[in-house]
Amino acid sequence: MEKTKTGGLGHGIGEFVVYRNSGIYRISDIRQENFCGIGERTYYVMHSVYETGSIVYLPIDAEDLETKIRSVTKPEEIDGIFDLAQNSGNVWVEDVKERAEYFDELLTRGGTADLLWLHCVLTNYKREIEGQRRKLYANDAKVLAAAEKIIAEEFSFVLGIDRSEIMSYISDRMENLQTRKCGENG
Repeated sequence: MEKTKTGGLGHGIGEFVVYRNSGIYRISDIRQENFCGIGERTYYVMHSVYETGSIVYLPIDAEDLETKIRSVTKPEEIDGIFDLAQNSGNVWVEDVKERAEYFDELLTRGGTADLLWLHCVLTNYKREIEGQRRKLYANDAKVLAAAEKIIAEEFSFVLGIDRSEIMSYISDRMENLQTRKCGENG
């Protein structure tokens, strides 16, 4: 893979990145485009690793670019991510509306450890309420699915573990991150 940086940009051609809550993308080009006649801008042209045909054009000067795109985790960083998730300082929020806002913010702006924490705490909460014959609130379910998708894709890609097996790997690693360690639900 040839990684070419262009003009001091943070990411280069050939680099694999995580784009928002969409998953793993490969930067295939950095080029000028004039979409809808708004004038020339420089864009990252990114192709999804897992969703064939999914292409994203992201302006390199986009506001809050660092919250929209980040480098893929390195294999040697995985252990540290589990430790960071365990000691993240994130807290469970009882109020459903406040929790939705907080979790959406973590999903949008958080790093891999925050996403792992969200997955852990919501999985534990889901088990707890299913024992009471209740279901997750819609936003909790949405956040859980999004966090799971992103960490599953990223860990699968980074570690070379098939996506159908990665959640078992993550669950095994999360055994040490039980309720109190990754967020007290109650």
